[in-house]
Amino acid sequence: MTHTTLAELALGPIQFQREIYLILIPILGLLTVFIARKSISGLGKSSRVVALVVRLLALALIIGALAEPSLRDQAKDVGVTVIVDASRSIPSGAQEQIDNYILQAQ
Repeated sequence: MTHTTLAELALGPIQFQREIYLILIPILGLLTVFIARKSISGLGKSSRVVALVVRLLALALIIGALAEPSLRDQAKDVGVTVIVDASRSIPSGAQEQIDNYILQAQ
């Protein structure tokens, strides 16, 4: 499934294609904490903390997967194509400047 976006979120080498899903992490995280207060109230304190952390981690991983993460590889070299108008309408002095600029850029 391919789609075009205007912006993508990049965190170091990880890039998210659908970063809008990441907004759900704090919203659903708070909802999970609110619901978990009642559903895990019968457990001991350490068991409640572990159960809540596992639920929040699972939620974050599912939402992170929906955001379509990918590793991006940054190229060290960049390819550049230069198109120069070499017609007679370009003055010879300007043509020499263009040629010198291209030679320096290499």
